[in-house]
Amino acid sequence: MSLLSHPEFGRLARSVQTACSTLPWKGTCFRFAEEQWSSSQTLFSGKGAKQVGGRWSPPGLAAAYVSLDAGTAVEEWLAQLARAGIPPEVRLPGVLCSGECDLQAVLDLRASKNLRALGVKSKELLHARWEADNRTGHESLPQALGRAALKAGCEALLVPSAIANATNMVFLPGGPAARKPVRSARATGCAVTTNCCPLWIYAKCRTPGTIAGTIA
Repeated sequence: MSLLSHPEFGRLARSVQTACSTLPWKGTCFRFAEEQWSSSQTLFSGKGAKQVGGRWSPPGLAAAYVSLDAGTAVEEWLAQLARAGIPPEVRLPGVLCSGECDLQAVLDLRASKNLRALGVKSKELLHARWEADNRTGHESLPQALGRAALKAGCEALLVPSAIANATNMVFLPGGPAARKPVRSARATGCAVTTNCCPLWIYAKCRTPGTIAGTIA
């Protein structure tokens, strides 16, 4: 899908390069994914978002969306299905995965000083109707900002969640200074459903992308 560039892209790109500050970030991130997409080779590649786009990335830009806590990762997955009108049981089983990150250039879009430098407000980024914009052939404001960060050499964005009082991260693996953002990844659990309630299988991973364990 080819979108018309957002009119603010040029200004945002200049602001990211000249007025915003980035920071290093090291820690654990989480992602809940369908079992078929939970291998370490595909989990953080950004290929899915490259095909369909996301809040912070237009179609064509590789971006991997993760959360900084496990609960939010599950909530984000459920919210994504709800927007598409897909019952969760249709896409289960799913795997809760974690990855260890070591990044040097992260743009924090929770920081008021960066928002002021960009001339944007957090609410307009979180309330942007990016899917509706894309359907009419236009790039949304947060997507333009993600593309501007990529052009400036940022490895990732730290962003507030649009559905919870929590923080998400958006990896930008295709940037000029691109390197593998996640050093190691493993599946930490698998969710399945019965007719009456969800059951959680917590598992140790023998190798990235494999599941081992029993129903608790």
